[in-house]
Amino acid sequence: FFEGFAERFSPNRKFSIPTNYRSSQEIVEVGNAVMRGLGEPAKAFSEDAGNVLFASLSDFQPSGGESTQFSGDDLTPALLRLANRYLSDGETMILLSRKNSLPYDVNYGRQSPRVGASNLDRLLHNIRFCLPEDLRDKLSISTTHRFKGGERKTVVILDALESCYPLIHPDIIFTRVLGDDL
Repeated sequence: FFEGFAERFSPNRKFSIPTNYRSSQEIVEVGNAVMRGLGEPAKAFSEDAGNVLFASLSDFQPSGGESTQFSGDDLTPALLRLANRYLSDGETMILLSRKNSLPYDVNYGRQSPRVGASNLDRLLHNIRFCLPEDLRDKLSISTTHRFKGGERKTVVILDALESCYPLIHPDIIFTRVLGDDL
């Protein structure tokens, strides 16, 4: 198959898997909007409408106490509010980021581990520290790549920014010299 690939398979033929069997219609529609122009849109197999909530961190207003506790950091108090809301209802929740770093200023506080922990692990530790003990294990964090194929009822995309999805390698300009492009 390797030696005769071109004869067996047309190298210019593209294959797609158009049906998403895992996600609800609304999730698939959001994914299609993010990836518009970068391939064939997916179709949802499930007739479940799903529930997608959009929130912008720029619209979040921390309380006075939150501003004092997390000076200069709006992300952590916003995530704490979401976690308390959904985890208290008995759900599990995952925080996802495209990379191990965050595109925000985060005040990790004194309780965060310093050595050997990624920014995502430090954020998770900090949020768990502020949650009631019975809710802490219901919250997890991951990169989207590492979580691929996983499922949770409540998912928070930490870096839903145009520069993060799709992630284009910064060295793409060098590969263009060789004729490669997006």
